[in-house]
Amino acid sequence: MATARKHKPFVITHTKKFFNWMQVAQSALMTKHLGISQAAMIKIDKKNLDQVEIKTSYCKVTPSKTVKVFKQGVNQQYFKTLIVEPTEQDIRNMQPWKKNKIKQIKDMIPYLSEQNQDFYKAIITKQEALSHGL
Repeated sequence: MATARKHKPFVITHTKKFFNWMQVAQSALMTKHLGISQAAMIKIDKKNLDQVEIKTSYCKVTPSKTVKVFKQGVNQQYFKTLIVEPTEQDIRNMQPWKKNKIKQIKDMIPYLSEQNQDFYKAIITKQEALSHGL
């Protein structure tokens, strides 16, 4: 995203490498009570990720509405351990990285938390296969 503004708030500048966030949202979030199209302000607190505060006016005295957005059985831990896979289109459009890029990512892996290492190892495996034409 390049800009955030009231009219056409998001300008997407690169659409080739998106992960399937819609699938994640549909499986974990309940947004039909959010009223996001009428929202003037949205507040998300990192301590209570399951709740979103919505204001439909910029007026300071207008109260905000608190809406629970996690589906039943989903909690903050779900998002901490979430692994998002690339979409099929991402995989089809994937271009091989240069050898020095692959080396940089490999060198970075030991410094990552264990739960994130597998994600980057999988990317490296795919990139190495692409660079060998597999």
